[in-house]
Amino acid sequence: MYTTLGVPRNATALQIKKVYRSLALLHHPDKNPGSERASANLRLLNQAYETLSNAPKRYEYDMRLQQKRKQDEEEAERRASPHWYQSAGTWWCHESLHIQIQVELQQRIVELLEKMASQREELDQTMAQLHEHRNQCQSQEAELRRQQEQQELQQQQNDQELQGAQSQLQGAQPQLQVTKAEHLLQRQAQQDQHEEQLKQHQQQFVEHRVAHEAQLKQLQEELEQRRTRQRKTRGCSK
Repeated sequence: MYTTLGVPRNATALQIKKVYRSLALLHHPDKNPGSERASANLRLLNQAYETLSNAPKRYEYDMRLQQKRKQDEEEAERRASPHWYQSAGTWWCHESLHIQIQVELQQRIVELLEKMASQREELDQTMAQLHEHRNQCQSQEAELRRQQEQQELQQQQNDQELQGAQSQLQGAQPQLQVTKAEHLLQRQAQQDQHEEQLKQHQQQFVEHRVAHEAQLKQLQEELEQRRTRQRKTRGCSK
């Protein structure tokens, strides 16, 4: 804008005003009828005078000029220096690029370590759940065995009672034949019921055990996959 008005940067407001009036009069459309160039020059003069005649706008414009000059000097210095190079419109220093790469690598390593720690924590939680489930299955198996032993003991006691009753009824067998038959049928029904309950418990135990083994196998496969990914991740980080 100083160039447009043809004044130095340290020109006073009075000097700028005087020059503007003389140039505006020179390029006025009344003195240059039909001249598009004169109109364009007058617009440029008006824009320059509007900025330079206003103190805040002139100060802001001077700051931009100073910053632009400083940037031009820095760019010229960088072009002349072997320690700088330009890539994608941005100037880079070889040393700063090396530091930036180191920082990025360190950040990547920290991220990988944090990810591995998180995966390790998840794995520990999964193993803890697996141990807890295994303990529950063992407790259920022990309870099932205890119930089976109690049923066997009860059956032995019932057999002994039956044998004693048979011994007592040997003398009165003709009169108690019907009662004995009913008692035997009832005993057989109870025994069948106990055996059915035992089969159900055994079947439930087998189902629990199969489900537990399947879950254990799945967890072991997931654990092996995670270890494989961790080894791959470590290999990539190296």
